[in-house]
Amino acid sequence: MCALLRTFQYPFLKEKASDELVYETVIVECLANLGYLFRTPNSDVRSEICSCIYNLITFTKVPPPYADYQRCSKNFILKTVRLSDLPETLVKSLTLMEEDTTMRIKTMKILQVLSTDEKNCSRMLNADVASRLVLRMNYPGPNEE
Repeated sequence: MCALLRTFQYPFLKEKASDELVYETVIVECLANLGYLFRTPNSDVRSEICSCIYNLITFTKVPPPYADYQRCSKNFILKTVRLSDLPETLVKSLTLMEEDTTMRIKTMKILQVLSTDEKNCSRMLNADVASRLVLRMNYPGPNEE
């Protein structure tokens, strides 16, 4: 599963300018399903999903074989994220990671990048991001109990 997820972090490529429009719906659904996979109780899978999403939305880690191909624009990728329910799903998944501080921080980094978009930020607020972020802030850490 993790190996399959690793391929998702590579940039989306296109042959023609119209490919972004043609495949937009499929990519939106794919991103939504990626968010749903976050419910998997396996920390390795969750970690790989975080890496995939982060690399996809920040346009990092472009492997050399992809350097000569025409990539989908960053605006297109951010638009498809905005159209999917990925931001809300990530916010809601924070409660699943109350005991896993590392995953919680990775997820919060993704939410931070996504929050630069007004519509994503609004959707995250509707998913109650503020209370989910601070829910366990005052609880003792695992080493303090």
